[in-house]
Amino acid sequence: MPGDAPPGWYPDPSGSGSPRWWDGQQWTLHFRSTAPRPDSSATARVPLGGTERVAVFVVLMLVTVGIGLAGTHVLRGRDVGDSFQQGYELGRRVVPFVEDGTPPQTACETMVWADQIGRGARYSRAEVRERTAGCLEAVSDLTER
Repeated sequence: MPGDAPPGWYPDPSGSGSPRWWDGQQWTLHFRSTAPRPDSSATARVPLGGTERVAVFVVLMLVTVGIGLAGTHVLRGRDVGDSFQQGYELGRRVVPFVEDGTPPQTACETMVWADQIGRGARYSRAEVRERTAGCLEAVSDLTER
């Protein structure tokens, strides 16, 4: 290597196959591994596009319906005051979608609708309003951190 080459990793002139460090004046005993490094971008979170987001919501709704059909009983004589708390619990499941860009109102309304189907219930307008409000409150509380 000519003496005027800047310090850096260069092919080893002795033929080891590994890059070797040139300090600007001489070869050092430092070799770089040629093993491939894991690509850190492969683990990076990729934002979901519109189609993927819809697919995730459909799956989420089907899971909710499945849970409802598997054993959730229809609540009789429901108290509308409990709807806010139940909506808040739904909001916990909505947070990942909001963080991926789904508007909170859309996410909460969709979740309340899916929960209603999953429970085989028919919520009154007041219950839907309260559940949606509870969901939005949870999203607000949990995404401000």
